[in-house]
Order: sequence, then structure tokens, then C-alpha cells
Amino acid sequence: MYIPFFRESELVLPIGKSVLKLSQHTDYPFEGKVRIDINENTAGAVSLKMLLPLHTSGHRLSYNGEETTFMQEGQFAIFGKDFKQGDYIELTFAQNIEIVMEKNNQENAFPDQLRIFYGILMLGCENNGDIKLSPNEKIVRSSENTFGVAGKDIVLTPVYHLMDSIVWKGTNYKKQILF
Repeated sequence: MYIPFFRESELVLPIGKSVLKLSQHTDYPFEGKVRIDINENTAGAVSLKMLLPLHTSGHRLSYNGEETTFMQEGQFAIFGKDFKQGDYIELTFAQNIEIVMEKNNQENAFPDQLRIFYGILMLGCENNGDIKLSPNEKIVRSSENTFGVAGKDIVLTPVYHLMDSIVWKGTNYKKQILF
């Protein structure tokens, strides 16, 4: 069974006359940890195929709290067993910090326009002035959702989705994302 997305969720999967019930717990994309709880399994041996996102590294898998090995097929970690109720699997990983130079359709680079990512999260700076950074800056995580630029008094935080209430509730939300 493929698990291509990480979000709080529950699954009831009929398999013939059997059933597999899972629940997924995660704070992804803010945290690099995904837990799958086995709530019921009458289907016998099942293979779980969990996504290993391209923007991550250092993947580790544990089964009932013990680190274990897994096979990899493309961008998926494969782990199979005759899971029992109460079993759990945890996938942990580091999310990479990346500075990406903006390009147009002809692949011409714009060295003064950068995007900064923590995993899939685009980071931006809440301020009223322009900020200039180079592609060689060192970005460091300073707290759960806060990042900084080494040697500079710049605070970066995730850019929220347009549907997030912080954006549309009249909070005067704005963030610079191209430096």
C-alpha cells in the first residue's frame, strides 16, 4: 500500500474479506517525522510504501520504537510485516534547506532573485524594506518555525498558503520571498 502524502489521517482499507485500519500522525512539513499506527489488521502480511520526499535526507525507519532496515524503490521506503493492532512505524528525516536562484523560461538566471526553502516550505521575511542576500548565504534553523541568516539580523519564517486564516483575516500579512 502506497502512502504518498503525509497528513493527519485515518484509513480503513477492505482487502477481500479482511481489513487494514491505519492512522497517520505528523506535523509535516514543519517536522520531519511521520507515524503510522496499526489500528486493525486481519489481512495478514502487508507492505507499506512510504514516500521519501526529494527535499529530504537521512531517512530512518523504526518499527515499534526499534530502528529497522527498509528497502527503497524509487522515492519510496518499503517495509512489510504481518502487522498487529498496536504496532507502529515511524519514518524520520531531515528536511534540506535550499537557496534557489530564480530563472525564466529560457533558463536565464536572475542572481538577485532568490527563493529559500526548508523542505517544501518557502521561507520569507516579514519586513518593510528590501533585503539582499547572495546564493552562498548560510541559512540556520533557530526554532521550530524560525530560521536565520548566519551573521545577519534577518529572521525567516514559512510563507503561509493563501487559504490560511493568517493571510485572509485582515492581519495585514505580508512577507518578502524574493531577495
